[in-house]
Amino acid sequence: MKKFTYFYPYMHEVKVYVNGCFVPVPFNLNSLFMLFPASMALELQSKLLKKYPYGSRISILDLVQVKDLRFLIDFIYENIFIILFYILSAGKVSK
Repeated sequence: MKKFTYFYPYMHEVKVYVNGCFVPVPFNLNSLFMLFPASMALELQSKLLKKYPYGSRISILDLVQVKDLRFLIDFIYENIFIILFYILSAGKVSK
């Protein structure tokens, strides 16, 4: 195929619109710094990295058990999880 055409590099990235900006999903440290003031993001990042190794994939069910991160869990659930659930289920018709 390379003989007949030119391929452009492509990377797929899913984003969700939250509080006036598009943030990457799944939620990660980049998302954290995009949505919160720097001081708050640094504090949340510190708490996350004390509990989980850098690069870990953490489910929201795991986060629910960490009392220090309750604010973050509620924010992710209300602003990202619910939106994505609604979008993904909108195409399904119940009988």
